[in-house]
Amino acid sequence: MAMINCPECNTQISQKAKYCPKCGCQIRNINQVFLVIYAVVITLLAALYFLGFLGQNGKSEKDISVKTTLGQERIAYNLSKEYVKKYLNYPKIVRFPKIKESKDNIIDLGSGRYKIEGEVEYELANDQVYQTNYVCILINKGQNRWILESIQVFNKQPVNSSE
Repeated sequence: MAMINCPECNTQISQKAKYCPKCGCQIRNINQVFLVIYAVVITLLAALYFLGFLGQNGKSEKDISVKTTLGQERIAYNLSKEYVKKYLNYPKIVRFPKIKESKDNIIDLGSGRYKIEGEVEYELANDQVYQTNYVCILINKGQNRWILESIQVFNKQPVNSSE
């Protein structure tokens, strides 16, 4: 049986003892103390979360919805690139502008519809390089389901390959 010292008189007693037999001091089990402290801390954190002090990291509801929209715009942009590659019959090399350069060309049409306008440079198997413009309209059907409503590719122009 493990022994502990009484916090009052320093007499060795059983760790299961509830009172010191010498001085009568109440012995608290250290596990019970930690359990009470843990319960109080969890209760306080839950109360703060539900009162709105935690959980949003200081951001308003509007900030959170904007972040979600930007995520949807990024998905729409990346999907539009895949649809354009497919439309162009998967050229050897395809160069799209980075999303930071194209963010003004990603338009939220509402109701989960996004219009992506852009320019792409691509190289065919015969090493000829072309530049073309495109417009894709994608619809977010929810639960990570997107469909292509329309795609247009126009103004195909050869690029001088001596650059």
